[in-house]
Amino acid sequence: LEMRAAELTASNRELDHFAYVASHDLKSPLRGIRQLASWIEEDARDSLPPESREHLRKMQHRVTKMEELLDDLLQYSRVGRRDSITQTVDSAEMIRNIVELLNNPHAAAIKIVDPLPTFETLVTPFRQVMQNLIGNAIKHNDRGSEGVVKIGCVADGPFWKFSVTDNGPGIDACNHERIFQMFQRVGNVSVDGSGMGLAVVRKQVQAVGGSIKVVSDPGAGACFEVQWPVSATVTTQPETDH
Repeated sequence: LEMRAAELTASNRELDHFAYVASHDLKSPLRGIRQLASWIEEDARDSLPPESREHLRKMQHRVTKMEELLDDLLQYSRVGRRDSITQTVDSAEMIRNIVELLNNPHAAAIKIVDPLPTFETLVTPFRQVMQNLIGNAIKHNDRGSEGVVKIGCVADGPFWKFSVTDNGPGIDACNHERIFQMFQRVGNVSVDGSGMGLAVVRKQVQAVGGSIKVVSDPGAGACFEVQWPVSATVTTQPETDH
């Protein structure tokens, strides 16, 4: 057991080193590339042809995407190993705060359709999971102003079963497992994303002893169901629209 503990400590130390490299050493040259592109654009703005200006814009955009990918890798590597505060969470209030901060360019309707619980939990992982799922439901919805995202919750034995349901394009059954894997993207690949979001979500959920699955068919929207461990009673919340 002592040997295994020592091996685990060494492995965690290596993962910490990787996280440091990803967040510092790899992002530093990317910032340099972004700055150089900005200087070129400023110095040669009047002499560059439109094609060259577009190439610079694309380069800056791809640097941004690479930085986002490194951030997602860093977050994934730290799941379950960072300290998080356990406290009473009013999940309805937290979700309303999340919705206010998310980008919702087509004003999709966000509805809390069931009473949501107030319970003791690890705050940061729960917030990250709900923010990612709701943000995905908005981002990938193809119904414009007719888009709808519903958030609900029911008691399910030793878990709260949270659901995030949308009326978007849906997901083919053959991709239900693939979407939770690292760097995997399905559907409209033109939508911004690193392919890491749902991998991080599943790892966060599993780290607290829960589970996640998707119920979906093409053209019929998607419902992500999260089983999150219970430790308190339900506090009734009215249905609200945002």
